[in-house]
Amino acid sequence: MNKKLLLGFCAMLLFSITSLAQTTATGKVVDEKGAAISGATIIEKGTKNGTTSASDGSYSLKVKAGAILVISSVGYNSKSSTAGSATSTVLKVLATEIEELTVSTALGIKRDKNTLPFSAQVI
Repeated sequence: MNKKLLLGFCAMLLFSITSLAQTTATGKVVDEKGAAISGATIIEKGTKNGTTSASDGSYSLKVKAGAILVISSVGYNSKSSTAGSATSTVLKVLATEIEELTVSTALGIKRDKNTLPFSAQVI
């Protein structure tokens, strides 16, 4: 009887310790204008634990206490933040500029834009 009681107590202690070690990180991902970013990726740094933001930019993820979250989305700079509850993360637009676009022909011959037998568009 005493062994069963001790085993039950140890099991309860183990479950309570593991539940204290985790927390739920919640928040919202928005752009610089305050518009929600849906489909942003939120990953706990150093793990494969992650989620994506909903259509309103909100997310919820169970992480270790004090975890670092890496938040990223296509077309935006990534940002790291400490996990907390109800945090709002602002992602800045990734500004890149294309200087030149190379057109490849079906023959694989590199040609100057002026010598192409068709019109070449400038983007």
